Amino acid sequence: MNTMLELSKDADYDTLAAYLIVSAAVVAKIWFNYKDRIAKRTGVQNQNFGG
Repeated sequence: MNTMLELSKDADYDTLAAYLIVSAAVVAKIWFNYKDRIAKRTGVQNQNFGG
């Protein structure tokens, strides 16, 4: 249990970093799918981030 308590201090930051990385990946995937769907709907094939 002592090792678990010792690791928990660093584990809080590790899990926070993992959540941020995973959420960023999920948001990016949803964003690209959304832009691709909009591009197909509007007929614009090459749509950049700038709009």
